[in-house]
Amino acid sequence: MEISNIIIYETVEIDNPYLIVGFSGWPNAGEVSTGSLKYLKERFSAKKVGEIISDSFYNFSTLRPTTIIENGNIKKTSTVSNDIFYCKNEKSHKDLFIIIGEEPHLRWNEYNKAIIDFAKHYGIKEIYVIGGTYDNILHTTEPKVSAVTNDDLFKDKLIKNGIELISYTGPCSIHTLILEAGNKAHIPSVSLWGHVPPYIQRNPKAFYAVLKKLLILLEMDFNIEELKYAANALDDQINTIISQNPTLKKYIKDLKTKQNAGQDLHRPVKFDKVIRIEKFLKKGKRDTEKE
Repeated sequence: MEISNIIIYETVEIDNPYLIVGFSGWPNAGEVSTGSLKYLKERFSAKKVGEIISDSFYNFSTLRPTTIIENGNIKKTSTVSNDIFYCKNEKSHKDLFIIIGEEPHLRWNEYNKAIIDFAKHYGIKEIYVIGGTYDNILHTTEPKVSAVTNDDLFKDKLIKNGIELISYTGPCSIHTLILEAGNKAHIPSVSLWGHVPPYIQRNPKAFYAVLKKLLILLEMDFNIEELKYAANALDDQINTIISQNPTLKKYIKDLKTKQNAGQDLHRPVKFDKVIRIEKFLKKGKRDTEKE
C-alpha cells in the first residue's frame, strides 16, 4: 500500500493512534531528536512497518548514498532512510507511530503532505515533533524543554507541565511547516525542543527531559530512569575532564558568562571556537585502556 510518497509494508490494527516524528540534521542539537526517538523505539520494541520514499527529498551529492564493496563486488547500497515504526502500548491503550528520518533538503511541502496524509489515513489523534536546540546553558543545568503548538487548547496543558512556549523570529526547521500542515488538517500538533549546551554532541540528560515531558503529555506511565542514570554518569565524567583541562575550564567559564548575560533562547549559539567534549572523553578512554 502506498500513501503519497509513503510505502507501508504491512497492515496494523489501530485503536488509539499518536504520531511522534524526529529528524537528524539542523533540528537535532545534542542528538535530542534522533537519540530520544531511537531510545523510545527500542524500549517499546517498535516494529518497522513502512518508510517515506526518499528520492524526491534529498540532494544525494550532499548526503551521499553509502555502499559496502567486498572483493570488487557491491554487496549493499543504501540511501538516506525515513523509517516508520509502530507499537501498541497495552498499558496506556495507545498506538504509537514513530517516524525517524533526515530533515529533507527539498520539497518540504510535499514531504509534509506525505506525513499529514499518513496521519489522516490512520486517524492520528495528535502529532509530536521532537527537536534539539543549542542554548547558553551548562551541562550541570537541568535541561529546559520548550514548545510550539498549532492548537490553543494545548497551550494550557504545556504550561501546566512546565514546558515553556517559544517566542522566536528567524530561520526555522521543518517542524514549523509540519505544525502548519497539521493545523490545516485539524490535527493538534506540538513541537517539543530540548535545550542543550553546545559542547556535548550526544546529550542523554536532554533525552530524558524531553521524553519525560512527552510521556506526560501522552498520559503514558513508562519507566525511563535508566536515561537519567546515564546522564548523571556522563556529568561525572565531564566534571572530571574539566577540572583537569585549563582550555575546557576557560570555555565553561566563558559560557557561564554568556548564560548570566541572559541571551535570547532558541537562537544559534556563536563561539569563536566550539569545543566538542567527546574528543576528551575518547582520549580518556584510550588512556585508560593503555594502563
